Amino acid sequence: LGRLYASRTVSNQLSVISVIFRWAILNNWISENPAAQVDVPTGLKKEKRPAATPEQVAIIKSNTTDFGLVANLLLYTGLRLGEACALTYADIDRNTKTIRVNKQVIWEGNRPKLQTTKTANGIRTIVIPEPLFAILPQGKSCTYIVGNDTEPITRNAFRCRWLHWCKDMDMVHDKPVTRDGKP
Repeated sequence: LGRLYASRTVSNQLSVISVIFRWAILNNWISENPAAQVDVPTGLKKEKRPAATPEQVAIIKSNTTDFGLVANLLLYTGLRLGEACALTYADIDRNTKTIRVNKQVIWEGNRPKLQTTKTANGIRTIVIPEPLFAILPQGKSCTYIVGNDTEPITRNAFRCRWLHWCKDMDMVHDKPVTRDGKP
């Protein structure tokens, strides 16, 4: 059965199961976490997302309005989706043409929640390439670049807008793809 799922899927499910057992320990329902003795099997498939094709990159670069800005932001910066969704205009330094990355959005169900980046190395400053800088609109410092004004975008709103944008652009991906093929 494990061979039907990708390694990351199995790892995520094991994490959820382990948390459930830890909760049971805290409530004195069990004394040990049986999931602590389980390892993710080796040899499971690893899903690799394809990088954008040259044709798709051309489409992204030529569409800079509305959600095309999001696609360009991901393409030119290589940000993770959660990092891009956490950006506010205060994170952009127009004088030095840089973006300060120091937080990310994670979604609890549909609700966005801000937290620090995945790792300490995730806190960084990125130079904004000129083509991206030219299309970045001015915004109030408290406004999210990808969001609903002063709130980060919800998971469902992002997915809906992304899928509509991909459909409008005749793109087949339903997930954002950056230069290196990472979401």
